[in-house]
Amino acid sequence: PYRSNYEECAFTVTDEMVEGRIPMELKGTLLRNGPGLFEIGGKKIPQPFDGDGKVAMFSFGGDGANPFFSTRFVRTEAFVEEQKANRMLYRGAFSVGNPAGGWLYNPFDLRVKQIANTGVVRWAGKVLALYERDLPYELRDADLKTSGRTDLGGAIDSPYFSAHNRIVTERDGSRRLVAFSSSESMLDNQITVWEFDEAGRQVEQVELRLPGAAFGFFHDVAVTENYYIFLENSVRLDLKKFGTKYMFGKACIAECLEHREDIRSKVHLIPRRGEQRAQRRRTLECPSSMFSFHHVNAYEDGDMVVLDTCGMRDGFDFSANMETTDVRY
Repeated sequence: PYRSNYEECAFTVTDEMVEGRIPMELKGTLLRNGPGLFEIGGKKIPQPFDGDGKVAMFSFGGDGANPFFSTRFVRTEAFVEEQKANRMLYRGAFSVGNPAGGWLYNPFDLRVKQIANTGVVRWAGKVLALYERDLPYELRDADLKTSGRTDLGGAIDSPYFSAHNRIVTERDGSRRLVAFSSSESMLDNQITVWEFDEAGRQVEQVELRLPGAAFGFFHDVAVTENYYIFLENSVRLDLKKFGTKYMFGKACIAECLEHREDIRSKVHLIPRRGEQRAQRRRTLECPSSMFSFHHVNAYEDGDMVVLDTCGMRDGFDFSANMETTDVRY
């Protein structure tokens, strides 16, 4: 019922493709990223979250002319390797199975495929395709062809860069790109936050360790004038499932994360300004457990910090996929 669209293209939209009239005031570029490849070597990828990233771009000139459209797969190193081999070589974070198959598969090879399929941002003249367990991949602004993995000139001193980010406007009207990385040990989580100005220069870097939050699932960040906001989910690693199922390809790593109703979620408020950080960092416990992938908005109202987020009280089910879920079109 679901399949890939292998077409890659770059062209100006023709009159025959347009219904009505392009508004004269419509100016700018719309970028979208998401899973675009759902089979490799004839074998289905059952969980769309594991599909290789494909970026699309609509550019409007502000003169009523037809837009320019481009769409291409992000050619990560893993994408190129698997296309050349015409078979799966890596595990997916959300899909079950040993891609190499058979008893020759190394159960201690815990690599998860890096797929650049979650976020996309244009900043300081660069188009970046993002996935939270990898560095960004830079795409050519003109036609989305992949230039390669980038650490933004050495600014990212971490193996990861967040799939989600925030663009905030400062009081002086300038804008900042706020991004982060999250890397876990067996117990704690190491968070690094960066801010980049409109020229692409790193103007802020914050590092903090969150004790006991190794698998708090820090997928998104919210930002206010004075704070970075991180929500620590009520999630822990199921060590038994990890050792008996994941290690042997019977479960994906996401299935080894269990929602714990006996653990309260937490909200971490991290001051953005260095001189305030030690005095004003706060951790607040939520009334109960919850799970949140993405945040909607955050702002300050006097002394109160407000976070709007999409929370699920009953946890999540990462075992659901296109083969086990009834999907209707």
